[in-house]
Amino acid sequence: MFTLKYLYYILVMKILIYLSGVLSETVTERPPWYIQFGLRDIPNSMGSNQRIVGTYQNNYGPSLGNIVGNGINQEVLKSPLPLQRVGDKYYYFGIYFKANFYQAMQFCEAHGMHLMSLESKVENENIIRYLRTNYPKIKQFWTSGSDLAVEGEFVWFSTGKHMNFTYWIPPQPDNSAKIEHCVQIQKSNDEHYLWNDVVCTTMINFICELKTCSNFCEY
Repeated sequence: MFTLKYLYYILVMKILIYLSGVLSETVTERPPWYIQFGLRDIPNSMGSNQRIVGTYQNNYGPSLGNIVGNGINQEVLKSPLPLQRVGDKYYYFGIYFKANFYQAMQFCEAHGMHLMSLESKVENENIIRYLRTNYPKIKQFWTSGSDLAVEGEFVWFSTGKHMNFTYWIPPQPDNSAKIEHCVQIQKSNDEHYLWNDVVCTTMINFICELKTCSNFCEY
């Protein structure tokens, strides 16, 4: 009897392991503890791509491993998340679970990054182009923009800088009901991506940006 129960247990476990592998290829919504892992291409100085294999599993598993290639930006190598190069910066696109503004900021900082700031027209256009091409079904992403400190004075919380470039949906920002203080990129019905101020506890996707380090910070 013991032997039959043991064999039954082993069979069930094998089936569950198999199903988890199949589902991981098809499910797009992941639980909050799940971190994307896989392949990413990093351009080198010669213009070609080098392939990095990420095996990160949040703080509960191993850090970035199986690095392939030499001469890759060291900050990129140190990131525990699979990064995408968009323009001249590296980003992590939080597409597997949703978070409020504070959770998104905390997640990015905990993984050595900032919640994204869009400080120029070029950077904004690069991100919009990438979202339209790669994640057309996701309509909202957090940025680090907010006027939580002073009503009507929007700054990038990740850098502390005032916005010198904006891309609002007309007539935003409107601080509807006097409770909208955080900035998202929002996809409209006509396929345009524009900024909107929303309630900071709204649960949406987010984008982390690799920190640009000065002489005052160390990794």
